[in-house]
Amino acid sequence: MENLKYCKIRNKGYGQKWQDFKIHYVGARPKLIRDDGAFSSGKSLLEALALKFTNFDLVLTPEESRIQRNDSSPQVCVALPELQKMNAGLFTQKREVTQRAVSNLLSGLFPKHFTAGSQGSQPSSIGKKARSRKLKARFNLKDLRRLARDMKKRIETNKSEAAWRNYLQQNILYIQRGDIGLIPKADLGLSGASYPDFFLVTYDGYLDILEIKTPFTALLSYDEDSKTHVWSAEIARAVARVENYFQTVSDIGDQLREKVKNCRGIELPFIKPRGIIFAGNSAQFKGDRPARDDFEQLNEALQNVNVVTYDELLTRLRNHMTVLSGSKGKK
Repeated sequence: MENLKYCKIRNKGYGQKWQDFKIHYVGARPKLIRDDGAFSSGKSLLEALALKFTNFDLVLTPEESRIQRNDSSPQVCVALPELQKMNAGLFTQKREVTQRAVSNLLSGLFPKHFTAGSQGSQPSSIGKKARSRKLKARFNLKDLRRLARDMKKRIETNKSEAAWRNYLQQNILYIQRGDIGLIPKADLGLSGASYPDFFLVTYDGYLDILEIKTPFTALLSYDEDSKTHVWSAEIARAVARVENYFQTVSDIGDQLREKVKNCRGIELPFIKPRGIIFAGNSAQFKGDRPARDDFEQLNEALQNVNVVTYDELLTRLRNHMTVLSGSKGKK
């Protein structure tokens, strides 16, 4: 290790636990490592390794991945080409997918030490009739294509938050495959600004909290002092609002589970809310790779909150259509 160069993590988004942790590398410093030691998927990679090893050294190398034992702690060498390959497809995906990809990467590289992570348990009971109707609607490829065309036009022109709230309330279950129910707070007997307008129930048993901005919402602003991008004031406020929702929802967790069961026949195994902020468009980063990288880092650093751009949402719908087209072609 004495001959290896390293960069210390100084990125505050990694949390106090990882401050001053050394990211070692072989040869010249890889371009993906920033001056503050952060790199794409870095925090998720470190946290996944920490679940297996109490102490470890991380080495990014152009050579083959391997784990070798030192006197004090294991040395985990991760091949840069494999890490870069994983990161290439993650920009438009949720943080949960990033964590799963890290788990799969480690299990593929080091099968003796890691197994591929599984997703959370599914709700034990689901309103069968409602789910059947929704699934049938989703398989109408013609309607989905019409929805995609309409959504593309709206992304280019619609600047109204109220209009987007109504639009997503009507269509989110057709856009995202992992959602099984959308419940307005009024249906659960909730009122007031302390609760989100509606909840989104997912297949893996989560109750997602949505904060809806517009495709024209600025995602980042440039901080001259740190010479890096930070969340725009509007996104920072949205994150704070979602985090406040977490507290109020968690405070009535058991009551809320009962309300969801009585209202929609959906039995949630737990109340562990996640936040999703629909805002902006990645076209804001066109030709500005540092801004795109900073967006990734900022998003990864959020705790149980994810900022999803509207063009990513449209990509999810189109990917769903592609899958359906393939499955219909095989019949």
